[in-house]
Amino acid sequence: MFQEKASLIISAALALLMAPVGLAQAQQGIEATSCVRSFGSFTCVTRWVQAVDPNIRHAPPRDEVVTRDQQWLARCRPVIRADGYGVGRYRYAVPGCEYGDLSE
Repeated sequence: MFQEKASLIISAALALLMAPVGLAQAQQGIEATSCVRSFGSFTCVTRWVQAVDPNIRHAPPRDEVVTRDQQWLARCRPVIRADGYGVGRYRYAVPGCEYGDLSE
């Protein structure tokens, strides 16, 4: 019984000691701490990795996008025309514009 209380006190102390480190690093990454008790002793492991989301794509600056769109519109001159079934289809002045191609 005494060993269980002592081990709980030790684990609480370890958690308190690790908390400031975790709070300081939480702004820059992800921290995971796990502790295992085996035969009355504790072993703790802390893993820290930088928080990087591979699914985030950074967009180019707005003025760059607007300039690129204006160049494409001036070169390709898209127009919607109805096909034989009455469905509106885009037509372009230059081949390759349907793929957003800006090369000449």
